[in-house]
Amino acid sequence: MFKITILQQWYGLADMQIEYMVNDRLAFMRFFGLEIGDKVPDGNTILDFKEALKTNNIDRQLFDTFNALLEEKGIITHKGSLVDATFVTVPKRHTTKNDDEHLKKGEELEDLPVKCATRVEMGEIKSQDNVLAQTDEDACWTKKGEETFFGYKNHVKCDSDSKIIAAFNVTDASVHDSQEFVG
Repeated sequence: MFKITILQQWYGLADMQIEYMVNDRLAFMRFFGLEIGDKVPDGNTILDFKEALKTNNIDRQLFDTFNALLEEKGIITHKGSLVDATFVTVPKRHTTKNDDEHLKKGEELEDLPVKCATRVEMGEIKSQDNVLAQTDEDACWTKKGEETFFGYKNHVKCDSDSKIIAAFNVTDASVHDSQEFVG
């Protein structure tokens, strides 16, 4: 199953696509040690596997173990690194400056629940629970050049020889690119 997730990432395939490719491609079958007619996990099973890795916090351990193996084999050489960060935007939250300050301090929202209660009374919304559940409290604003972004940043560090990702991290958008992978 882990090999499936690796090929999925390398080839940019969705869960249903990788299922099809494993059944269709002899090279993929050989990679998995399968023969024609062997049972292949379906797309839902692949999704469930990836969710279980994430839920049990095993995904990062597998990444680190796999990279250690690649280092042992001399594939990841650490002779140089390529570092990049990409914005991942999310729907903007509509909070007040006061609520934003509370979020920065790790405190509960004050103004949004009051606004939602008023909107419930006026019949504009059915429940404040839905609004609060959809409010992304971890995302942040940042500005790059003349553009503003709300969301997160994916930071990656690739080995310059193999072009394989050697390290990654996800932060809120306000973290500067140069602060993530030092040294």
